[in-house]
Amino acid sequence: DGDGDNDGGRIGEGEGGGDTATIASTDIPVAEPAPPNGPKPDGMLASPPPRRPGARRSGASLAGPVWQRKLRKRTLKKGAEKFNDKPRSGLQLLQEATLLPTPLTASAVAHFLRSAPGLNKTVIGAYLGEAGKEPEAGAASKLYLGDTAEFHKEVLKAFCDSFDFRGQPLVINLRMFLSAFRLPGEAQQIDRVVQAFADACFEHCAEAADGIFPTCDVVYLLAFSIIMLHTDLHNPNIRPEKRMTLDNFIRNNTNYGAEISQGKDMPVELLEDIYREIAEEEFEMHANGTSGTDISNARWRDMLRSVEADPGSGR
Repeated sequence: DGDGDNDGGRIGEGEGGGDTATIASTDIPVAEPAPPNGPKPDGMLASPPPRRPGARRSGASLAGPVWQRKLRKRTLKKGAEKFNDKPRSGLQLLQEATLLPTPLTASAVAHFLRSAPGLNKTVIGAYLGEAGKEPEAGAASKLYLGDTAEFHKEVLKAFCDSFDFRGQPLVINLRMFLSAFRLPGEAQQIDRVVQAFADACFEHCAEAADGIFPTCDVVYLLAFSIIMLHTDLHNPNIRPEKRMTLDNFIRNNTNYGAEISQGKDMPVELLEDIYREIAEEEFEMHANGTSGTDISNARWRDMLRSVEADPGSGR
């Protein structure tokens, strides 16, 4: 089929609710076998007869699995379209089709956001940054699970944990992260997303391993500053004389105070390298899902590292 999908799978989660999403089995309806010369049910492909032990698999015997993959792909596309219009509707449709579990899990939704074709990246960013709703106290909640504040928090964490940040510089990790969605526009939403990124990246990025970042707050503040620098340098509405200079960037990020930086100044050489890299190359972000011929370098890096970490994900 060449689409990289697992046969007839459900967008599920690892055993025990872990962070790594896997594909669980599901029952996608396939019509009962039709008489040999009789008509096939409308809109369905009849299931082939059972294969005899030891018999070679023919093209006809592959029809059932092939149809299941196509049906799954079609349903996933429809779910993505509905999610782009209204996230809850998309998630509910995929639950009804058993492509998402019931009850809904954060790891399954994170896997959907990372892998489903056709998702609008602006909508992904808005969903990740959304605070969600708190259930009313003292009464049974009628809120859809996917709309709750706790669930949104869990999805954001699972989404961030799905990236392989190990051994890479902060800027490379940030590029890879931002290639998967478009940052929301509200300051509070950006804050939530960047904080979750910092939490996931802190222990794994190259600078933390080298002892350059003493606390997670350093990663959060520097990542936020890099995003602001990127906007400042590449926004055509900002006049050149108003753009952030290298000296400004170094001064703003050398030390964040005793509690956060813990007596360690940021190396000037590191800040100079970050400034030059952001000035020379914009973040590659697309509002819509990308095709095979329209994938950013950062997104390719993300995909390759995912396959290296889990070879089964590339099949």
